[in-house]
Amino acid sequence: MKLKTLFALAIIGLFSASAYSNVYLVKNTAGNAWWPEEGDANSFKAALFASKNNPGRDTIRFELSGGTSVSAVMNPIPITTAHSDLLVDGYSTIDGNPIKLTFSFRVEGSNVDFKGIDFQTVNNPLEVTGNNISVDNCTFLVSGAGQNAVWIRGGNNSSITNCTFTNSKQHAVSIENGGGHTISNCSSTGSVDVAFITRGTGGNTFTNCSASDGEHNGFGMLSRDNIIEDCISFNNDRSGIAVDNSTGQSSGNIIRRNQVYGNNRVFYMGAVNPLYDQAAIFTDGPSTEIYENYIYDNEANGIMLNGALANNGVVRDNVIGRNSSGDELGNGWNGIFVHTGSNAIVEDNIVVNNGTGDSHNTYYMKDRISGIRFQNTTSGTIQNNYVGTDANKTNAGNAFDGITLYQNTTNTVVTNNVICYNGFSAPNYGDGGGLALREGSGNGVAITANYIGAHEDLSDGGNNDYGISLESANNVTVGGVDVAQKNIIANTKNASSGGNYNGRGIWLAFSGTTGAEIYNNDITNNAGPGIEVMEGASNNIIGAAGDGNTITGNELGIVVTGNSINNTMRYNSFSCNVSKGILLENGGNEEYGNNGTPKSVLVNTSDPRVGFVSGFAPSANASVDIYAKDSNCELECDDPANQGATYVTTVSASASISGNGMYSWEYDFAGGGNQVNQETVIVLATENGSAGTVNTSEFSICNLECDTPQNALITSSDLSFCEGEEVSLEANADNLSGSVSYTYAWYLGSIANDNLVTSKTNDNTYSTDVAGTYFVVVSNQQDPDACFDNSPGVTVVADVSPITSIQSSNPAGVCEGESVTLSSNATGLNLVYSWSTGASSPNIVTSEGGTYSVTVTSTSTGCDALSSFDLVENNNPILALPDSLLFCQSDSLEISAGVSGLEYLWSPTNNTSESFYIQNSGTHRLLATDPISGCEARDTVVALQSPQPKPSVTLPSDSILCESEGEQIAITANYIAFLPGELQWSDGTLNEDSILVSDTLEYWAKYIDVYGCEGVDSIKISNFCIPPEPELPNVASEDSPFTPTGDVAPEQILESSLTIYNRWGLEVFALNSSDELPVWKGYNKKDNPCSSGVYYWIWEFTDNTYTEKRYNGFVHFIR
Repeated sequence: MKLKTLFALAIIGLFSASAYSNVYLVKNTAGNAWWPEEGDANSFKAALFASKNNPGRDTIRFELSGGTSVSAVMNPIPITTAHSDLLVDGYSTIDGNPIKLTFSFRVEGSNVDFKGIDFQTVNNPLEVTGNNISVDNCTFLVSGAGQNAVWIRGGNNSSITNCTFTNSKQHAVSIENGGGHTISNCSSTGSVDVAFITRGTGGNTFTNCSASDGEHNGFGMLSRDNIIEDCISFNNDRSGIAVDNSTGQSSGNIIRRNQVYGNNRVFYMGAVNPLYDQAAIFTDGPSTEIYENYIYDNEANGIMLNGALANNGVVRDNVIGRNSSGDELGNGWNGIFVHTGSNAIVEDNIVVNNGTGDSHNTYYMKDRISGIRFQNTTSGTIQNNYVGTDANKTNAGNAFDGITLYQNTTNTVVTNNVICYNGFSAPNYGDGGGLALREGSGNGVAITANYIGAHEDLSDGGNNDYGISLESANNVTVGGVDVAQKNIIANTKNASSGGNYNGRGIWLAFSGTTGAEIYNNDITNNAGPGIEVMEGASNNIIGAAGDGNTITGNELGIVVTGNSINNTMRYNSFSCNVSKGILLENGGNEEYGNNGTPKSVLVNTSDPRVGFVSGFAPSANASVDIYAKDSNCELECDDPANQGATYVTTVSASASISGNGMYSWEYDFAGGGNQVNQETVIVLATENGSAGTVNTSEFSICNLECDTPQNALITSSDLSFCEGEEVSLEANADNLSGSVSYTYAWYLGSIANDNLVTSKTNDNTYSTDVAGTYFVVVSNQQDPDACFDNSPGVTVVADVSPITSIQSSNPAGVCEGESVTLSSNATGLNLVYSWSTGASSPNIVTSEGGTYSVTVTSTSTGCDALSSFDLVENNNPILALPDSLLFCQSDSLEISAGVSGLEYLWSPTNNTSESFYIQNSGTHRLLATDPISGCEARDTVVALQSPQPKPSVTLPSDSILCESEGEQIAITANYIAFLPGELQWSDGTLNEDSILVSDTLEYWAKYIDVYGCEGVDSIKISNFCIPPEPELPNVASEDSPFTPTGDVAPEQILESSLTIYNRWGLEVFALNSSDELPVWKGYNKKDNPCSSGVYYWIWEFTDNTYTEKRYNGFVHFIR
């Protein structure tokens, strides 16, 4: 037994070796028709049929010369599951060159391999639904529109390697279903649609592939967890690589180590929204990772994360705007564009040379040509990037902004970036700069630890017009309370000109810019202001205790202009800013303290007390910050460019106003350690209140000397006035010089800034119609804050004028036949009255409309008041009810006023509507009131109901009259009536019980009693007494429909039904009718046209002799 067992195994092994190495030869270039199934001898179908259901590996080889075309009538040829484990070897030709196949395959089996085949087909060469299919070293040229080269419709784990695709009419490789496929070392040129596209379950890998010169995207991913690596995608009309999340499945894709250039050649969308696919690498799917790619010389964006679902993307270690050889080749639009998607991380990238594309003139791209741009995102991080430069300090700036946060971008951290050389290459859109926030961005944005305009070794890398720009941006933090968070903001290049400031270090612009906090930054050597606050930017904080900014070497330190208010600027260090440390102009910080020359924050450099310095502040309880003056660029004490270099301490101004209208302060510098003295001190003041809600002044300059006016006094000929009049005041003072200009500042209530009503130069008069106590401050313009005198107050009295307003006892007017009382309704002392009617009493009575006026005068003050009143004369409503109304027993009767728009009251019913119904006799009285004028009218109507039932009339049934026989018909009316009345016939006969008729008409008889109640009946006389003899057609069309003809008229058909059936006996049409002939135009019950053919019909009807008849037959309908 053991011997037999071993022998059996040996036999099996012998035959297994043969069964697993079957080879089938193709020698015939044709013979692949639909039938027979096995094909012609030596054809491909014959080889495929022979391999069917064979166990083990099968190989189909070609005993033909390479390049020979093999054709098939049957197309595609299916490779079913019965053909699994098959190799189609296109290299097996006589000379080893690839065979050419001009037909397609539908691959349903698994483990099928294609090798060395030149596919030149009209339809999809390979349509795959099986598993583990491999395609190696094949070429594809597909000529049919909308056809893919390799179409993977299902299955998993297939591979396509070393293949070339040329001018695919749709996709080179389309993965529609399944996943886990690998496409490597393949190239596609000239594809009409996306060259390589994946749908299905995902998990596919594209390695070392090339997609170029296509009319759509190079690579497209509509599924999850795919990898595109070490590929090249160039010169495609749309994106080089795109992740399309329109299916909702495109998450977790990885795009790494690719080179993507020359794409987005065609801008297929309008300027309003040129977003979708408008990037060399584009994604609108979540959790996309994009790293270590070279992206350059593309017409649109370099990388774009687009849409609300493009969240959690990572863009890392890419070089954008430069190729691997170091050539500077920027992209046309943004280098990196994150649009709407949130929580993106953009880090460790080099972003250079972007935003210089020719498309800008078409697409209005000012706000889309940044190095890095975030738009409408709610979170994200931009860190450790080189923007406009690199570690070698290369000048490779982006055209407009280095970084832009746009349209409500919030909660974004911008940190540890180097941002240099940006904003010089977009002259059509203004001058750009380093980093900009625009259109509502802010709210949680933090800008920390960046080098902006300076390299990491602090060498010059200046941007053009600004380091940081906050334009309608709110609640932004620039720097931070930790010194390690400070930004270096330096070396802007665009010099100010024509009265406009340019080249700012930090720019706060427009009314939407509020709540900014700017701490611990170094703002140095900018061509314009270190910080400019303009155009309504308000409620911002620049510097805090222990966290001030260092502002040095700029054209200006800080300038606040254009009605920007409540900007608090304290604890900062200023040095060598050329024009000034702080400048307030054009309503900036409401020019706090700028009420003359010198400015109103005063330092008395000649305080007689040893160790003290003192002065005045513009407001009560102001915070006066004590600084040591800048000694690096030292100026005379009265030079307006003086600025404070070192903050020392803060003292408070007095709560009480001084004689010069200001608030005194003093500082014991000896007790404070002699950090300043009377020669080195400089101060600025800030209103009392929380930072960000109060204004800060300019720096002080020292006090001057001048002649002071004396004995200031206000005079007037009359200090009282009536309403509508004015009092003229005149200011006088001694010790005035004719060669000096004087200012006359008028105050109401007290001498305080908030009470200033006007200030005039060399004009000592003032007229007012406001009562109160007035003061004037007369000041010498050489030093108005020191050389002035205050007048004592004078009180201006406003005499009270009478008050009058005519009122009528009926505001709506006076009705016909009535009168009203007009009252002057006046208040005041010792009044007299004068009416336009000549009356002198407080009130008058009148019955006529018109305009009335009264003048009321106070004999105590002489002041008077005039009032007028237009009295309207209104007509009463007009009613016209009938004396009586009659109605029938068991009926109701509508009682109506006959006129609308009034208020109604009926008695005795108390009904308030215009009309109502009654069921019984009665007398009804109406009171009608005009709701606007209140005028009234009355009327009465009597309703009488019949005491008897309504009459009734009965005529015989309808009848037939044969006119040809000269017939006449007598019609007799039977009626019942309980009250006298009249019997009327339709032919005009009156009070006759019967009439004789010979015409075919419809007749009626009506009885109307004395109450108008009536009974009526009718009879129809038809003139057809001969039954119809119809003929039915056997051919019909839509223009000549199927309908009865011959001796038949509609009047002869009392009731009719027509049913149409098709040749399968199905009902297609049905028509039920009466008093008409049926018509069928060839449409079914759904009103859709029927096809030409023979139909069966049945017509059933009742004729005019009340005989039921049935016809049926066939009709040929022609369409």
